[in-house]
Amino acid sequence: MIDYVRAGKESVVAAFNLFEYREEAPLFRRLSEQFEQCVFGLNLVKHEIEELQSGSQRRLRTDLGLES
Repeated sequence: MIDYVRAGKESVVAAFNLFEYREEAPLFRRLSEQFEQCVFGLNLVKHEIEELQSGSQRRLRTDLGLES
């Protein structure tokens, strides 16, 4: 299995500060340095979206008379 955290922290993109990518390199470096926090935050957003979607689906099913 791939170690995604290690792969994210050692990202080639984070060190890629040549030519046309020079301006973006600091952003990718910071993302790789804080990779665990980024993953945690993205998972929070994902779970929040899933909760909102499931609530919307329940309301729609109730409104359509498919659930009581």
